[in-house]
Amino acid sequence: TRVLFRLQEDLSETVRDGSAYYIVYGNKDAGKARQNPENVYLFYDDFSDLNLEKKWQKNWGAIRAENGVLKLRTRRTPTGDNAEISVFVKHGHEWEDIEVELDFNERSTGTEYPGPFLRVQDVRIQSTTAWWFQYKSGSKDCTMRPFNNNMDGSWLYTGTLTKPLSAGTWFHAKYRVAGDRF
Repeated sequence: TRVLFRLQEDLSETVRDGSAYYIVYGNKDAGKARQNPENVYLFYDDFSDLNLEKKWQKNWGAIRAENGVLKLRTRRTPTGDNAEISVFVKHGHEWEDIEVELDFNERSTGTEYPGPFLRVQDVRIQSTTAWWFQYKSGSKDCTMRPFNNNMDGSWLYTGTLTKPLSAGTWFHAKYRVAGDRF
């Protein structure tokens, strides 16, 4: 288990590496994580509840939960844009420093560019302002690209997956946003 935390004050230069830090978790009513992860994480969804409106806001596209999986059918937006946010967490705009883990599976056999948007400031179609973690199906290529008022900032930061993103294959992704760093 890894716990991330922020110190309330700067450490002096005399503190050596290997110093111990102690964290006390005081929610006595939380229960065990395996019993109810919603008592442990800021946001958790296993998509066992078919009513998505409790936690999620639909922006566009066909969206449904089925057998514990969120299924999206998006393609182009009604305005003809390729990169827009189709569904988002209702209270996600309140988060600053976060760590996100998700599993995703691109079902299309054509060339697609799936991936989550993080640090979203504007979800409106044709006004999207956020960072897009974009993957390319059939390729190992991935990128983090900024969108500002629906203007694409291009492949600003690139990366390489260990294997190509292929239809029908599940990928596990983990993102950490802390301050101005991803």
